[in-house]
Amino acid sequence: GPAGPLGRVIALDVSASMQYEGVFQRAVAAAEAAIRDLKPTDAVGLLLFSDEVQGVVPPSTDHAKALGVASKDK
Repeated sequence: GPAGPLGRVIALDVSASMQYEGVFQRAVAAAEAAIRDLKPTDAVGLLLFSDEVQGVVPPSTDHAKALGVASKDK
């Protein structure tokens, strides 16, 4: 039968090593695509990290919030 709602946590590396030749922009684009691919009932969380955790968006169905955080450093 049909699967229930999904829960997805996306980890995004925001360290300096990601700044070379558009690597970070491609990672953000992939994260955005993964968020947009979710159904409205699916939960998504975001973990930003470098050598330690830089930010967390707890899993929720507020996809716009996760997209906003993922996109702000682009």
